[in-house]
Amino acid sequence: MAYISFKPKDYFNTLNYTGTGATGNGVTGAGFTPDMVWLKKITGADGHNLFDTVRGATKYLTPNDNSQQVTGTNTLESFDSDGFTVGLAGTVGQSGYTYAGWCWKAGTTSSLSGGTITPSSQTYNTTAGISAVKYVGDGAATSATVPHGLGVAPTFCIFKSTSSADHWFVGNIGMGTSATNGF
Repeated sequence: MAYISFKPKDYFNTLNYTGTGATGNGVTGAGFTPDMVWLKKITGADGHNLFDTVRGATKYLTPNDNSQQVTGTNTLESFDSDGFTVGLAGTVGQSGYTYAGWCWKAGTTSSLSGGTITPSSQTYNTTAGISAVKYVGDGAATSATVPHGLGVAPTFCIFKSTSSADHWFVGNIGMGTSATNGF
């Protein structure tokens, strides 16, 4: 049996909450300041919203479609010491509706180097094995490398253009290594 030297809830937690229909609705109980928050209305049909500290609190992607990044007022207002604060937008805080907030902690923001592309912003955690990196592609049709800060090769990656309505690219090491699957 493998031993891990940390509690998973130190780096991941789920917070369920009820929307208030007002700005400034603080959601607490994560146990850390999250670097990535995935929000979903669970008593309604609205889409998912994915926020991270690399891009900023009000900027989100919608994982259930291929839309480009949106800057939304009244969505996620801030990443807080024990959770996050949401506004009144229907996808994150409509009065009386129940939401789930999946929270991940990364935390290290030191500059990364070593790839053919240098990230403009990043957050990563070697213990938790999570990394969020923002970079501008080089436009070449050949493979590029982007440093991630994990210290070992990742086994699962998700890529999404924030500036255009392109598909999500998801890859895992079990799919082999090629540019078409993210590795």
